[in-house]
Amino acid sequence: MVGCARGKEAFSHCDRQHRLTEQSLAEVCSRVSVMKIHLEIKRFVIRRFEPDNLPSFLSFMLDEVSMRYLMFEAEQKTEDGAIALFEFACSAYDSTAPIRSYAIAEK
Repeated sequence: MVGCARGKEAFSHCDRQHRLTEQSLAEVCSRVSVMKIHLEIKRFVIRRFEPDNLPSFLSFMLDEVSMRYLMFEAEQKTEDGAIALFEFACSAYDSTAPIRSYAIAEK
């Protein structure tokens, strides 16, 4: 069963409304894993990384102040490691195990 945020008093209602079998849950998850994210607001867009985003990605990944508290491996904080991470994320978007890494870009 999938949880519900409607509270304890509505549990039996939510139980009937939101019950999913393992098979149907797997089907939902498989559709979500290949979803293409592209969100736009007035000034920005959240989208997949594109090849021309590499210089900005490197600038962020190689900035010690920005990376101080982020949980990346030491190798990923090097130029070669950051390039490999960027290429891996981009190549994984359409795979069965995509990386959830997106660019926030100005329009």
